[in-house]
Amino acid sequence: FRHVEQVGPRNDSRKVILFVGRLAPEKNLEFVLEVVQRLSFEARRGLLLRFVGYGPLEASLRLKAESLGLNDMVEFAGPRKHSQLPEVYHSADVLLLPSTSEPWGLTVNESMLCGLPAIVSQRCGCARDLVNPGTGWSFNPRDSAGFARILEKVAAMPVDDLRTMGKNAAKLARGYSAENCARIVTE
Repeated sequence: FRHVEQVGPRNDSRKVILFVGRLAPEKNLEFVLEVVQRLSFEARRGLLLRFVGYGPLEASLRLKAESLGLNDMVEFAGPRKHSQLPEVYHSADVLLLPSTSEPWGLTVNESMLCGLPAIVSQRCGCARDLVNPGTGWSFNPRDSAGFARILEKVAAMPVDDLRTMGKNAAKLARGYSAENCARIVTE
């Protein structure tokens, strides 16, 4: 996992907010869909939610997205092999980890190493160490208004600002590499 400088025009003017993981209750994805449905028209037009993974809630999440009228802005991309994740991360603008409970949140490290800022629930162990105003946003996973403000802000942000945050995130995440952690333990 490494940062690749993104240059040139984008294929889609929408910002891709990426979730990678199991489609399970503790990931809080129904909450995400409910909040997204209430965003302003401009924000909804400017965002694409991409869910990568599979799990017990996949069918119900698809139905919920459809019932909320979100099919045009929610993409279920299916599972990916671990070796494919760098490419998945590079195809997005921001990582989302909205879990109600998460010991750490390895996808945050991986995505930051690939140059993505992150929107992370305060209930994820990594939020305190990896998320700051220069690398992303943290939120209470039950506060729909607070989460909506973050999504509205991301929708309105220039892509270059997100890329700058992604560079900051990559720099910070390199300090959490396996090699660096091993070096710290052995010293």
